[in-house]
Amino acid sequence: MLFARNRSICLTNRPFEGSKGAKLYAGLGGPDQIPYRHHKILDGRHPPLNPPASNDTSIATVVSPVNQFVTALPAAWWGRDDIWLQVRTFEGDHENESIHGPRNVALDGNGDVIGIVAGAANVLGVDVGSTGSATIRFVWTPEPNCAALTDFAAVWLSGPSVLGTLLQAPSGSRIQAFLLTGLSAGTYSFRLEARAGAVALVLATANVVIPAVPSTTATLTAVEH
Repeated sequence: MLFARNRSICLTNRPFEGSKGAKLYAGLGGPDQIPYRHHKILDGRHPPLNPPASNDTSIATVVSPVNQFVTALPAAWWGRDDIWLQVRTFEGDHENESIHGPRNVALDGNGDVIGIVAGAANVLGVDVGSTGSATIRFVWTPEPNCAALTDFAAVWLSGPSVLGTLLQAPSGSRIQAFLLTGLSAGTYSFRLEARAGAVALVLATANVVIPAVPSTTATLTAVEH
């Protein structure tokens, strides 16, 4: 908007006029970095901009009955995983003021969207079996924008025998039970990860203690990430 000489408001841009629609906003670094307005106040002694300055910072607009966006993100954003998008609806010069529900997007080096693994895990405990096995139980809570997982991984960090990376498919339940086999007596350290293809999210680091005499208990320490 512009302020005239008498300080009255002169509307120079109406980004939300017309039929029901939606605008797509984008920012880098976090959801709080999504810009929603260009704020410009021009001294009334100067002539209005021609064309008038827009306060619309959206990167795309659709009007009903169109219900999806098809737009290209800047090439400078390719290869970044901190892109945040949000859709806000509008109608008749009014926009939905809600700023809830931003979504994180990652692009590969060619500008294609890649899956994001987002969520949190809460380790419930470890059950030690009688034949060199143990089961790590944890609750997995994915974020709404999390890609479909292909595996959970237990990455061997240290222990009396080298186990490498063990994979297990998600069970379909929030409570996951990761079975470890081939364990020797001693203390093992594993890093738990949630994976969608080559994309991984570190969940926790767990220490599993296997006693020399088979037992049904274990000592677990977990560091949430």
